[in-house]
Amino acid sequence: MPEPEGSSDESVEVWDEHWDSFAVFRACATQWKVAGTAFALLHLGLDYAGVEALMRNLLSDTADRRRVFADVLVMEAEALPILNEASA
Repeated sequence: MPEPEGSSDESVEVWDEHWDSFAVFRACATQWKVAGTAFALLHLGLDYAGVEALMRNLLSDTADRRRVFADVLVMEAEALPILNEASA
C-alpha cells in the first residue's frame, strides 16, 4: 500500500524558537472538532479548551503561552483546508 502524502516518514526542520508551538500542535492530534456529513468528515477546527489543557501540561512555566497559542492558530488555519480537501 502506498504511503499517504505527508506520512510520518517525512522529516521537517523546526527552529528552536518554534519548538514549543510545534510540539503543542502535534499533541493536538486528538483535539480536532469534526462533523460528519453524508459524504465526508469535515474538520471544523481545534477544541481550544483541549489546546489550553495541553499547553498547561506540556509547556514550562517560562514559555510564552500567548505566542505559542497564536502560532497554533496559524497552523490550524493552514491545516484546515488540507484536512478538508483530503476528506472531500
